[in-house]
Amino acid sequence: TEHRGKLPPPLEAPPPPPQPLRLTERERKKMRRQRKEAKEKERRQLVAEGLLEPPKPKVKLSNLMKVLGGDHDSSAVYDPTRVEREIQMQREERMRAQEDRNLANMLTPDERREKTLAKLLGTKRGDGGDVAAVLAEKGVPVSVYRVGRVSHARNPLSNGRLRYKVTVNAHENHMTGIALLHGGMALVIVEGVPKSQKRYQKLMLNRIDWNPDVDEIGDDDDADGAGAGGSNNAAPDMKEPKNQEDYLDRMGVTNLVHANEAVVAHQVVKCELLWSGVEAHPAFKGKFRVEATRDEVDARRVLEAAGVVRYLDLALGS
Repeated sequence: TEHRGKLPPPLEAPPPPPQPLRLTERERKKMRRQRKEAKEKERRQLVAEGLLEPPKPKVKLSNLMKVLGGDHDSSAVYDPTRVEREIQMQREERMRAQEDRNLANMLTPDERREKTLAKLLGTKRGDGGDVAAVLAEKGVPVSVYRVGRVSHARNPLSNGRLRYKVTVNAHENHMTGIALLHGGMALVIVEGVPKSQKRYQKLMLNRIDWNPDVDEIGDDDDADGAGAGGSNNAAPDMKEPKNQEDYLDRMGVTNLVHANEAVVAHQVVKCELLWSGVEAHPAFKGKFRVEATRDEVDARRVLEAAGVVRYLDLALGS
């Protein structure tokens, strides 16, 4: 058996960007207060010079008599109904003005997509951020995941829900690559910006439950115990089985003739990060896709077309 060593990345990782000056919460509040005071001072100066119309007094029903009822001969005293009507009209006018401002500041669908992409790439909105241009400038971060083993009876991505999560999250994070199904193993290769890689790694290693069948077995056992008069106060054992004997105990297999069939039907699947680094050029074009292969020769043919057959050697050799 030949165990291939890990290959060094062909391109050095770019230096980290300069970190912004981090302020304490007290300093942020102080700066915000100073900005508001300077803005208000500038507005008052414009009003004093006659360049800006002074704001109307904000009269509400709660302060009606305090603002307009200071004099005994005021309209608030002699005709409160008319004053109340005017106050209601002013309040509705202020609400309409607020709604108009919110509508003017609302982003269009294209602007919202541009803002999301700029946030993902770490660029400013309006610069025309392009994923390919950013990757060509800083290198292409690549991550290689292995889900399951070739010897497993069922491929984990044969489950439609798991395949949907893997594919849709790659599309939403603007990532390219492939999920290669070979036997009971899924080799997932993704290329994308560092922020996308961080999100996708959390998805693959933490968020996705690759063993939904094991949880269903535990639920069935709890239901059987409750139906037989067992206590429902005991906490269900939702931990991952430790070894083959633990699988058999949880599945209630006592006949050793059917033990192998039961183990094959409920093999525990794990997701492993085999390699992550920076490549000089992207190997895949277009959207992330899922492709099933018949055998190892077919899998090598698919990856040789992209020039990354070494990832398959790494998955099969480790």
